[in-house]
Order: sequence, then structure tokens, then C-alpha cells
Amino acid sequence: MDRLNSFLPYVSVTGFFLNVPRFVNSFYATAANSRPSPALLNTIYLWGLKLASIESFTAYESVFLARAIESVAGTLGTTHPHKAKHALQAELLLSNYFFWTGRFLEGRYHCGAAVSIAISLGSHRIRSSQFPSRNPHATDPVEEGERINGFWSVFLNDRCWGVAMNVPSGMPDQKAPNARIDVPWPLDMTQYERVRVFVLLMPKIYASRIGSGSSHLRCPGIQYHRIIPGQPCNSHPR
Repeated sequence: MDRLNSFLPYVSVTGFFLNVPRFVNSFYATAANSRPSPALLNTIYLWGLKLASIESFTAYESVFLARAIESVAGTLGTTHPHKAKHALQAELLLSNYFFWTGRFLEGRYHCGAAVSIAISLGSHRIRSSQFPSRNPHATDPVEEGERINGFWSVFLNDRCWGVAMNVPSGMPDQKAPNARIDVPWPLDMTQYERVRVFVLLMPKIYASRIGSGSSHLRCPGIQYHRIIPGQPCNSHPR
């Protein structure tokens, strides 16, 4: 619990994109499938030890690092219901941990792993009318917001550290049709929560169809955007 408390105040600077209240609730869940995956927990514990800056804690940092690396490597082979999302989050946290501690080669490796997971999930084309994502539909706007924010967190991490290290981006060539980024811009998590409340309270859901039968939830007061190559991104409301 001390390690979690050390981590939570810094979620915005470590690359944590999951909904914090939901994560905290799952942390205290009793059912194994409702709790965060071991990979995610171990990377958060690792960050918690680093951020605590307490000598008695940091003495075990190497042990928790080894445990985090081992659990992240095997998480996609588990039966955890959120293994892919948690693997993406864990890889991003681990990547930023290595960058923060000056171990850039290892950071770049785990950044590349996060990119691979994001692309394999189709996170780069959430709500796309041309190239639908292979991900199952999100259960509510908050879960979809986690997916959208997760992709952009990985994208920014890859691009920023690619420039800093003078290495190519790990993202696929945008010229390939199935690699084009077609996903809404990220929003603050509180805005996704407001959409969820709106959906629960209103008897009718505002929806539209774009392309070949793709349904898009819309809420008044929330703007959705799609990236269209060669045109200003902020001029295309969804």
C-alpha cells in the first residue's frame, strides 16, 4: 500500500493512462480476475519504490525491477481479462522508468514493445470508419477513453524519445493504408467520465453512423476529432 500511495500522486508524469478511480477500486478487489495483472502491479510497485526515495525501500529496487521485467514479458500469455491493456500500460511505465533512470537503450526497447502492442490491438484506428479496430467494443466511454489516451501516450513517448535519442520512430510508415492513424484526440479522463454519466442518465443515446455501419456515440459538449493526413487536425470534428 505504501508503494501505491507513493505512485498515485505522480500518475500524470509516469505515463499512466488508466482511469485512476477504477484502478484503485480494482486494487482492493478480492477476485483475482478483478485485480490488476501482476505485470501492472509490479511496474507500479517499482515506480512506487523509486518515487518514495526511502533508503529502506530503494535497497529492494533491483529486486522489483527484475520482477517487473519478468512479469511484463509473460503477461500476454496469461488469462487475465485485461491482459492486453495492462501489458500496454506496464510496458509504457517500464519504458519511462528506464528513461528516467538514464538507461536509454532499455527504455527504447520497452517503448518499442508498447508500440507493438498498441498497433497489434488496432489502437491507432479506434472509431475509424475505414479500418475498424480489432479490439472488442469498449464497455463504456471511460474504457474507450483509456484506449484512446493509451494510444496517444505511447505515440508521444515514441516520438519524443525518438527525437531525443536521434533514432527512427517505432510507429509504422503512415503511407501504408492499414497503418494510418485514425483515432480521436485524447481528452482528460474526467471528460470521458462525464460522457458515461450522460449515457447512464439519458433515455436516448445520441449516435451517428459514419462509413459502412460504424456507430459513434456522441455527447453534447464533447468534440471528437479524426486525423486526416495532409490537413489540419483541429479542423475535422467527428
